[in-house]
Amino acid sequence: MRVVIVGGGMAGTRLAAELSTRDTAGRLSVTVVGAEQAPGYNRVLLGDLLAGQLSTSDLRLPGSTTAAVRTGDSVVGLDLAHRSVRLRSGATLGYDALVLATGSAPVLPPLPAPHVYPLRTVADYTRLLDALPGASRVVVVGGGPLGVETASTLAGRGIEVALVHRHGRLLPADLDAEGGGALRRFLRSRGVTTWLASAAVGLRTARRGRLDGVELDGGRCVPADLVVVACGAQPRVALARGAGLRLAAGGVAVDDALRTSDPHVYAVGDCAAHPGARRGHATPAWSQAGVLADRLSGRDPAARYRGTPHVLRLRAGLEVVAAGDQEASQTDRVVQVADGTRHAYHRLVVRAGRVAGLVAIGEHDAVPTFVDWYERGTPVPAAPFGMPSDRRS
Repeated sequence: MRVVIVGGGMAGTRLAAELSTRDTAGRLSVTVVGAEQAPGYNRVLLGDLLAGQLSTSDLRLPGSTTAAVRTGDSVVGLDLAHRSVRLRSGATLGYDALVLATGSAPVLPPLPAPHVYPLRTVADYTRLLDALPGASRVVVVGGGPLGVETASTLAGRGIEVALVHRHGRLLPADLDAEGGGALRRFLRSRGVTTWLASAAVGLRTARRGRLDGVELDGGRCVPADLVVVACGAQPRVALARGAGLRLAAGGVAVDDALRTSDPHVYAVGDCAAHPGARRGHATPAWSQAGVLADRLSGRDPAARYRGTPHVLRLRAGLEVVAAGDQEASQTDRVVQVADGTRHAYHRLVVRAGRVAGLVAIGEHDAVPTFVDWYERGTPVPAAPFGMPSDRRS
């Protein structure tokens, strides 16, 4: 059985390794086509590379021992009728099963180079590390997980950091309003200035093209000599669109078998749109790789991907955990504890006796237990924080 995997990132590399492990009979011929890097690397750990805690060699993912990897080439077109892919080199590869693992690309604001540094690949982080010794004031554009972690990391290096975010609160997809406020105060304690409900619209330069600041839509200018862009990512779906595969809001539409609208084409990772998965996180991609490897290898042809519970854990010295649904209904029980002196805030949304949503800013011994309750669906006791003074609403 010929399996072609398009994409050599986290999802594609993991799938190739899983197939290699399961294919004990040697019935699979696996080819990975991806131009980014070989072997694949763990993008989740790139922040530790920026912090100086890891080297590029520490990021490598275990690769397949049997797959053929074409790193100097890329797929430029799909021929679904003849089950083949066209490569940039002019070659054609036939397949019995095609897997799209094309990942996602960074969203970039309309700011000109060379002072702007996007963060997505090892090469991006290496370029930024090379530029940091000459920078004393950095503006990070984007208040999602990557932007917040990056701002905290740079502040920890002794750099003056300003964080610019379009939304009115940080991590709007993960935190409630109070949690976003607690995180903003925590960042302020680390020396990060935040500009919320603001968009970066231009750059101000001084003599000889030296960057002087970032212009915001409200007319202000934030001083900077370097700009880091962390505005999120969008799925790479050009190949799927060109072939006429069905798309959804989050990428290439797949079912629980991870099949696209063509029964011989599958999708995993950031390019795949499944209602139970959230883009930008490693856990769904790796779970999908395991399910698809079970199916394609014949180990479990009936394997299904049922979704992955979303748990956000920030790094870079930030004790931030968020999971589930933060919007509480009138029938939900909300239990929260706040400590303004330590910028700490902890909140549980309890629905039908179980954790439906969790926000944890700052340390608390019970947080690992709360996450476990959420992931396992464990019933929540009357006083989850272990105190009769738990505040409920």
